[in-house]
Amino acid sequence: MNNLTTKEQELINTLNLMIQSCKPILYKDFNVSLVAKDIEILRNLEKENPKLGLAHYGTPQEGITTLSLIATITDILIDKRLGFLVEEDGTISSVQLL
Repeated sequence: MNNLTTKEQELINTLNLMIQSCKPILYKDFNVSLVAKDIEILRNLEKENPKLGLAHYGTPQEGITTLSLIATITDILIDKRLGFLVEEDGTISSVQLL
């Protein structure tokens, strides 16, 4: 994305440096699921705020994940979703704003 503010670019640069400074991690291992106790609470919250990101919709694992939390935070704070780029082997390589 070319139209980043200085703060957005700083965020991306910092997060990418953090990722690249750590041992590789698989997307599936990083993206921990938090299964809803009462899915209706989350679904109603999602109706009120479309920026909320639910995961595993319509399955017994429905709730939120690490990445849906991060995406929701950035979407609310800067009106852009943070996306994770994943290599062919499934490891997270970097982030970008969507």
